[in-house]
Amino acid sequence: MTSILSAAVISLSAASITSASAADIGMIQERPEVLPIKAELNEEKQAQFIAVKGIIESISEYGADGTMKKVAVETAKDQIIHMIVSEDTYFIDEKELEEGMEIVAFYDATKPVILIYPPQYHAEAIAVAEKGRNVKADRFDRDLVSYDGMLKLKPSEETDVMLADGTPYDGELEERSLIVIYDVSTRSIPAQTNPIKIIVLPEEAAVPAEEGAASESTHGEELNKAPYPPLETPAQFDETRANEPDNKRADEENVNDGTLSELTRVLESVEAVETEEGHLLVPLRETAEKLGHLVFWRAADQTVQIGRDISVAIGERIVHKQSERIELETEATMIDHVTYVPVSFFEKIQ
Repeated sequence: MTSILSAAVISLSAASITSASAADIGMIQERPEVLPIKAELNEEKQAQFIAVKGIIESISEYGADGTMKKVAVETAKDQIIHMIVSEDTYFIDEKELEEGMEIVAFYDATKPVILIYPPQYHAEAIAVAEKGRNVKADRFDRDLVSYDGMLKLKPSEETDVMLADGTPYDGELEERSLIVIYDVSTRSIPAQTNPIKIIVLPEEAAVPAEEGAASESTHGEELNKAPYPPLETPAQFDETRANEPDNKRADEENVNDGTLSELTRVLESVEAVETEEGHLLVPLRETAEKLGHLVFWRAADQTVQIGRDISVAIGERIVHKQSERIELETEATMIDHVTYVPVSFFEKIQ
């Protein structure tokens, strides 16, 4: 009897709920079908600076005038990375670099670099590694969170804030590139810290349109902003022809000598791979350098840049040549840390 009564109560309750739901649905249906929704899209941020920590293996002169230094750093993973030190490099400590010294060097991941092994980067800042001291370089957003999302700043009156030249700074820290020196931080994500010192790095001035109008390619303008010369010039590249347009050099170098064109000879000299779809791919950097082009790598957007006017992103089949868009039959791809493109890439960029 109790079970029957309980079932009746449950049934009645369900009926009430069903009835109420139907009424609610009727009321909802009377409302406008389209409701305006506004929401801000959060633009994805990427770390501006990448840290390289390791022991200095060697220091050598670099550049035609010998004013720069090439510092070979061996990381904890036994990888050798060359850091180029110039007059623009900011030294956090007033110490001369020596072999055997442990340092932390920072390079700007938003600037183009040349594809070369061991990898080479321009050192934007260098600090001597000290126990109990942490150094962070990055751009910080409106909440003073680093672009890589790993550190949040909570400056106090005791925090020493200055410009790179040592001048005291009392301006805004939001959306600025900073070097932060701190000791302790919370174990949260992002970690929070009361910095000991904050160094505000100078902002790069925008290039006026009339000054940067030599090329419609924004990639070329970005290359011009680099405060240091291109890293190692490939041996195959004739420096006396550096200012000639790539297509002019290519036209001259591809003159048929009665047997095979320069492009054909180069393609036969590199190791090609064939995809499952039957596309023949060749290593971009090796092929381009043998043809006399300078090759750069833009880590921020995973893009390979050839000279000043040609670029292609990993995973894309569109090649940008100045304002022209050239479509390939298959996308550029990375195989064992080497970028490959279809053979037609070099035929189409001539």
